[in-house]
Amino acid sequence: DNTTTTDGAVTVTQGKLECLSLTSVTFDGTSDDIDIGAVERTADTTIAMWVNADDMQQNRLIGDDGGSSHDYIRFKDNNNTLLRVAINNTTLDVTGLSAMPTGTWFHLIVSHDYSNGKIKVWQNGVNEFSGSGIGSNQAWTLNRIGGDTTDYHDGEINDVRIYDYLLSNEQAASLYSGSYNVTPLHWWKLDEGTGGTSEDYGTGTDADVSAFNGDAAWVNGTLDLDSTLTIAANGTLSAPRGNLDLAGNFDNTGTFTNNNGKTIFTITGDTNYNASGTVEAAFYDLEINGEDLIMTDSRNITIERNLTTVGSGRLRCKSATVTMGTA
Repeated sequence: DNTTTTDGAVTVTQGKLECLSLTSVTFDGTSDDIDIGAVERTADTTIAMWVNADDMQQNRLIGDDGGSSHDYIRFKDNNNTLLRVAINNTTLDVTGLSAMPTGTWFHLIVSHDYSNGKIKVWQNGVNEFSGSGIGSNQAWTLNRIGGDTTDYHDGEINDVRIYDYLLSNEQAASLYSGSYNVTPLHWWKLDEGTGGTSEDYGTGTDADVSAFNGDAAWVNGTLDLDSTLTIAANGTLSAPRGNLDLAGNFDNTGTFTNNNGKTIFTITGDTNYNASGTVEAAFYDLEINGEDLIMTDSRNITIERNLTTVGSGRLRCKSATVTMGTA
């Protein structure tokens, strides 16, 4: 469930609140993976990703296409404290990890020291394994996310990164918290939300996702706000590609980017949309559920696709112009 729920009012004072990360790719555990071409590492390497697992059988998170070299990172034997790493057909069972949850997102980082084969593993920014070298001076070939020809991930993955150096404990913790702003060699955000490809935003040679195989599919999540939303003059809200669900007033003097998602006002008692910024808001799909949404001033809005009302709810405009159907 890619839903983030807040308690209380939310204010974006400055900078950007980015909700595209609520999009991910889901895999069914039987035949799904996505192609990333051929990424061959013959140097120090760190791989990071966000994972949500439905189970932890032989789920392969990233690796090759099942050839003789057997390069991968995967779960093993439905043991939530065990991870298996393989480099050039040599495997290491990483034991003693904190229990990796099912049905909940967690952050996983694995690094490989090319010269001595040392493996390090971090879970949610904490170093939990360090040692037992494998694959020293051996290539690590990676061309699929979510599976190979025999073992497949059951769950969701997003924000997959490959760095061409070894992260320190401090850098790993910073990456987990979202404050490590160094662009990696390869970076699949997996946030497009539609279509069968995904961009590699890294600094290296492009390795864009070229195909979704089996039933691999997008999941577009929800940001559920149970009170007011305020975007200040220097703030930006980049909405989820799924739903932005609001239960209170929306005060907008900054920038609102809809990302082709749906904005839902779930209203008990009339709710106001107040806008005084220089950029008029554009909603992609707008749903008014419950009672009335009132445009309190003369700032115009655009509804690019659909306006839906549920129950007795109405869109009430005082002196604003609503432009409909531009998408």
